[in-house]
Amino acid sequence: MTLDLISIAQGILLLVTAPFITGLLNAWVARFQGRRFRPRILQPYADLWKLLRQPPIYAYTTTLVFSLTPLLLVLGYGLIAFSLPVISSKTLLPSSFILLIFVLALLQFVLSLSGLDTATGFGWIGSSRLMFLHVLAEISLVLVAAALVVMWDVRSKRDHGITLGSTFSGISWQPGDDLPCDGVVPNHSV
Repeated sequence: MTLDLISIAQGILLLVTAPFITGLLNAWVARFQGRRFRPRILQPYADLWKLLRQPPIYAYTTTLVFSLTPLLLVLGYGLIAFSLPVISSKTLLPSSFILLIFVLALLQFVLSLSGLDTATGFGWIGSSRLMFLHVLAEISLVLVAAALVVMWDVRSKRDHGITLGSTFSGISWQPGDDLPCDGVVPNHSV
């Protein structure tokens, strides 16, 4: 029972402290840029309170995708928050590193679809930029995950909270071994 309470508490802790971390980063950036007027650290909480009190405004061209996007984003980031070990290594929801990357990619896709759903030029520009940057980031995340799996020989050990998954479980390379190249050695002497 206490494990469930700790797991719930660490998920709620992540969700509640996320705006504080954003405010802290904004204040540091303003300080390093030498700005005279720095944003308050608790400003993201005030912005969230202000936005939650306003009624939603939808354009005539939007569909159900645009109106469901905030709900899907909150649910997706909540899923991630309850899957990450912060206080305890046990989590409420079992997860793997590959699953977390997939959920992040899915949330970025939903956000891009909502930008395209508005049928405006600015929505298209923002969505295409978001997807371009996400493609660059996701490739590097998957490559880092594959390198960690190969280096540490991790194969879905669920007792440590986050796992890298069993996607790469067929790789049997150990540090210090020669890289497998299927008998084909490239000739670079030409």
